[in-house]
Amino acid sequence: QIVPPGFPNSNVSCDYMLRVDAGKQVELTIEFVEANICCDYLEIFEGEVGMNLLGYLSGEVVEPTVITTTTSNVMRVNWSAGGAVNVRGFRVR
Repeated sequence: QIVPPGFPNSNVSCDYMLRVDAGKQVELTIEFVEANICCDYLEIFEGEVGMNLLGYLSGEVVEPTVITTTTSNVMRVNWSAGGAVNVRGFRVR
């Protein structure tokens, strides 16, 4: 399980690089996102170089969402807390 610093009051931006063995894919389950649409968001990228955007989430996401890389064994999860007032941030696994 991954949460941003300060969870459940996540007003600190952070980055996570998820890596699995070569030839495998990274699968990420987003359990929820709670962000201010104006200024907070969660981005999910595939790869390290020339990253492909797999997901951009803001506002409130309460249904679990699964995102999987297609060609890379690396995924970057970026939480940008531009304001993050009265929101929890995110929880993924």
